[in-house]
Amino acid sequence: MKKIAKIFGWLVIVILFAYGITNLEREAFSQAFNMPWHTVLCLIILQGISFSLVTLQYKWLISNCSYKISYFNMFSINLAGKFMESITPSIKAGGESVKILLLKKELKIEYPQIFAISVAQKTCSIIIYLLLVAGAFIYVDFTFELSLNGPIIFFVILLTALVVFKFLLNKYYAIVVSKIFLVISHLKKFDVKLIVAVLVSNLVVWGLYPLKFLLIANFFGFSLDIWQIMMVVYLADGIAMLPTTPGSVGTFEGGMGVMLSAQGVDFGAAFASAVIFRFFTFWALMLFSAGFISVTKLFGYNKNISL
Repeated sequence: MKKIAKIFGWLVIVILFAYGITNLEREAFSQAFNMPWHTVLCLIILQGISFSLVTLQYKWLISNCSYKISYFNMFSINLAGKFMESITPSIKAGGESVKILLLKKELKIEYPQIFAISVAQKTCSIIIYLLLVAGAFIYVDFTFELSLNGPIIFFVILLTALVVFKFLLNKYYAIVVSKIFLVISHLKKFDVKLIVAVLVSNLVVWGLYPLKFLLIANFFGFSLDIWQIMMVVYLADGIAMLPTTPGSVGTFEGGMGVMLSAQGVDFGAAFASAVIFRFFTFWALMLFSAGFISVTKLFGYNKNISL
């Protein structure tokens, strides 16, 4: 059954990509090369802020455990994790595994302590992500002819999600409960003010995502409000977390393209904007990670970073 589901998932990805490529407007992609330099610069700066904040979160959590790590070393480890995340088809697990291994090598501490740091950071990030997704779903204008359709669709999706959740909870109740208590026990190891600071910084990180796409949407001339952009961006990122292809190639771009076209955007332009957005928020960082790690290894700046 799992094999059939996996094959079906791959077929969906291939179909979406094939449809996207065959229906692309050449003008949409050629227009992308004319993107103003200040827009490109803003996208790079915003992505840099996001990555720097995540690096700071890890540094704060490590310091709270009475260990010291320089910002440069944490930045390097975070980049190594980002690079591995981009080439493995797992829900960011590949990147986290690399971070845990490198942190153990750097800090000389046991795995349970490093695992607690990783769980705390990811839990705070997921909490903010889910809150923003819920907010976007509640307030988004679905642009249907009848204003009642939006709430009805949201209710159907919510009801379906609850049914699936109840089924999974009944089947894996003991495992779910044990994992929840494990997460809570890890969070209790950290200062409350620190957890609040990590939550707030994650709010900034996730809040910058729709802002980045807003710059691209304005460039292409899309008439979308911020709530529509939030829904599309966050759901596309959620789709990209599914363990399908290395770096979620195709799943993010295809999912975002379909959701944008469902809101009245031409599919060619929608797919092009999704590819550009993914490049600045993911692939450019992956290329920078590879270059940064190579240079630091070449000049011996950080001998603990090795993939």
